[in-house]
Amino acid sequence: MKLVEFEQVAGNPYFWLYYLSVCFPLAFDEEEEMTLADFIYENYDCDGEAAAWVDAFVQFSEEIMQAHDGHAEDPTTVVVKAAAEEYAVQFHPGDTIFFRNGQEIGSTGSHYDVQKLSFSAFVRLYQAIGFASALVLPMVCVKEAESEQAAVLIRSLLSRMQLEEEHLDLVTDMIVAGLQQ
Repeated sequence: MKLVEFEQVAGNPYFWLYYLSVCFPLAFDEEEEMTLADFIYENYDCDGEAAAWVDAFVQFSEEIMQAHDGHAEDPTTVVVKAAAEEYAVQFHPGDTIFFRNGQEIGSTGSHYDVQKLSFSAFVRLYQAIGFASALVLPMVCVKEAESEQAAVLIRSLLSRMQLEEEHLDLVTDMIVAGLQQ
């Protein structure tokens, strides 16, 4: 596994645009009938240098996509530690897989499986490690009664991802909607 420290991606806008576009497939704006991925691609430059960076980061190749179902043998993995817990996110060309203490907890790729972490557990994680908790946000399940509190926290995290200020509320709403049961 190719380990990357969170600090190496924390300030990288290419990482966050990629992350937002692939890790929240249920994030949707009903009024605009638009997914978060569509919104990102329509409002941010994800071509050229950004695409080249992403391809290198996830080790994209046609061979991996066709012969290995989009799973790299040596995936790029970002790890964050919180007290006695360790969260890892493996980035493959065709999948993103989330781990907690070495155990797979979900995926936002072809074997889609999310909402494995309660919002209250996510709040505790945020309190322990701050911005790095954003890595496991796709695994969170938000109940209707938690929506407002979740929106405040998620908007705070998004503001660190170098999105344009005028997009923060819409992206927040899309993510909250996608994380709700």
